[in-house]
Amino acid sequence: HATIRSRVVSDLRFTLGWGSNDLSSVSDGRTIQVLDAFTSGGAQERGRQQYRNIGIENDLEFTVRQKHQVTVGVSLDGAHYRGDQYSNASGTYQFSSLASFEAGQPTTFIQRVGDPTYAYSMSHFGWHIQDDYRVGRKVLLNLGLRHDFQTHMRDWKNFAPRLGISWSPSSKARTTLRAGMGTFHVPLEAGMYQQLLLVDGVQQHDLVISNPGFPDPFSEGQRLAVPPSIIRARPDLVMPFTTRYTVGVDQPINKLVRFRATWSRQTGHNLFRSRNANSPIDGVRPNPSIANITELETTARSLNESLQTELLVNFPPRRLSASLNYVLGRAMNETDWAFSLPPDSFDLSGEWGPARGDVRHRVNVGLNT
Repeated sequence: HATIRSRVVSDLRFTLGWGSNDLSSVSDGRTIQVLDAFTSGGAQERGRQQYRNIGIENDLEFTVRQKHQVTVGVSLDGAHYRGDQYSNASGTYQFSSLASFEAGQPTTFIQRVGDPTYAYSMSHFGWHIQDDYRVGRKVLLNLGLRHDFQTHMRDWKNFAPRLGISWSPSSKARTTLRAGMGTFHVPLEAGMYQQLLLVDGVQQHDLVISNPGFPDPFSEGQRLAVPPSIIRARPDLVMPFTTRYTVGVDQPINKLVRFRATWSRQTGHNLFRSRNANSPIDGVRPNPSIANITELETTARSLNESLQTELLVNFPPRRLSASLNYVLGRAMNETDWAFSLPPDSFDLSGEWGPARGDVRHRVNVGLNT
């Protein structure tokens, strides 16, 4: 943290991190899944994950004509990952019912085979500029622009404008009105890219046997084509983003009580989701040598709307504070997970619906002393 020529403040941050995660199961025995009944056997998870990351960020703050508080910053974040995590290496039996389990007649045996080792790097870059403009004694205007891009994605045109305004119409009433809008980009996560590397049908794939033998799955049954399923990404992936609009009011009622209310609407665009690129047509797959092709794309949408109200009480002489928070909201989307497949990969119009986090009413009460 340094001052340059008495007018520019430089805030430089540097981070260096490393770590490892070792995973092992109590048992690596084969897993047994009986639909609508139970799951038993080994967890079949073992291996090591290691990472190293480095981050550099620098912000410059300066004032222009005593009305503009300007911040300009750049950031770089890079990481390297490697590991050899095994999953379902011994295989999993699937039974359709308890009766089929008692009869020793599984429907499917699935085993992940191949090389689980991986090593890859991922970097994020960004720069931003923000101007806090004091229009007058009652109005503060916030103007900003951010640009983000990363490796493993060809989309570099990720400009995110930000706009905010605060207005205090009366110093006596001490009311503050706020409004703002902004765009925020969502990068491709390291775990998602790792799945694209590991389940590509070459390094790892799932061995599937229909009507296998039990307890020896290879004694009978039909071994499906190898590889039965793969995960890949479309070449035209773009960075997902959300646009958020907010309007709020902050009103002190007296020296002890304060009321706040905020309405927000957030829409998601170009979100990650997948479809089966090898879905059967009239019962026949376009590529008969492969079962499912989980193809990652950026075409999903989401919507979150909420009205949040908050009543705060603060009594410093007794070191007592309390809060009452109520939120009315809804959440809609077209996908809950990037690699989940829809029932109909040819028609995605029916995927719009309530999200997993769709909760109509939330109430939180807190007391601290």
